[in-house]
Amino acid sequence: MAVELARHYTVIAPDLPGYGASRPAAMSPRWTKRRVGEALVALMRNLGHERFAMVGHDRGARAGYRLALDNPGVVKAFASLTVVPTLDVVEGVDYRFARKNYHWFLFAQPDNLPETLLAAAPDAVLDWEFEVMQATDDNVIEPAARQAYRAAFRDPAVRHAMCEDYRAALDEDLTDDSADRAASRKLDCPVLVLWSKHEVSGNTSPIDV
Repeated sequence: MAVELARHYTVIAPDLPGYGASRPAAMSPRWTKRRVGEALVALMRNLGHERFAMVGHDRGARAGYRLALDNPGVVKAFASLTVVPTLDVVEGVDYRFARKNYHWFLFAQPDNLPETLLAAAPDAVLDWEFEVMQATDDNVIEPAARQAYRAAFRDPAVRHAMCEDYRAALDEDLTDDSADRAASRKLDCPVLVLWSKHEVSGNTSPIDV
């Protein structure tokens, strides 16, 4: 997608803090979606973009809708790929969702428990996620991308950043989402939400990431 968009637009694709090759100077206080959104707005302004369109998938989409909510007038349009707000997800959780998306609740556990467990077999955990997502076909995630995922996930700092992200999702981020709902706050830009045909068919939950 980024390659195609770059033919016609300026594309900026930052890592989430602590994921991939990014290494923020400080991970404390925790990188909530609000804090990520603030950092992204600052980044875009530093690059000369006061207003911009935004596309987000998975955790990036959660940071995206927080950015748009907290910064009225900044986002021209927002596309969310297979993601709806976290509050809506957790209120709709049932055993089917929990069984497939166990990592939501494992990674959010406190006191370094998930980091310790993930350190035992990072490749096995990641490969299981690929299997659950039915992404075992190289046409879905090419070998080079798989290796990049594995290299990142083998890094203790990356695993900790991921767990902090999931802890925030079920803590500070939920508090922020609840406050928005109570205040009837809504995105002030055009919004496009997309799911794959496979997800819409009912084989998987459209809010599983």
